[in-house]
Amino acid sequence: MSGFFGGLLGNLGGLESHAPAAQNLLSDLIDQHGGMSGLIDKLNQSGLADQVQSWASSGPASAAISDITQVFPSDQIEALAEKHGIPPGVVSGLLAKVLPHAVAASAQTDGTDGSGKTDD
Repeated sequence: MSGFFGGLLGNLGGLESHAPAAQNLLSDLIDQHGGMSGLIDKLNQSGLADQVQSWASSGPASAAISDITQVFPSDQIEALAEKHGIPPGVVSGLLAKVLPHAVAASAQTDGTDGSGKTDD
């Protein structure tokens, strides 16, 4: 899994000082959703299916902060911020940077199509 995170953390665009927190944060979210496919399902069910499909097929681009707050309500962002010792605005910014890359990396390694399902 560290190889998975290593590639993602190079894409933090100005938030590099929070790289260890970003790894822990993403790992925590993946665990909370029962794995990467569960997290992808959450993104899809929250109205980001088109973005997820794009990240999986065309490659990642940063998500908008409004997309992140659409998926994760402010109380969840605040709880994650407190747990990982970083400001809530930084949590949203980190997720906007790393989630698209995590989806793209998952699609490449797992053969998913962005729906969380494999392309059989």
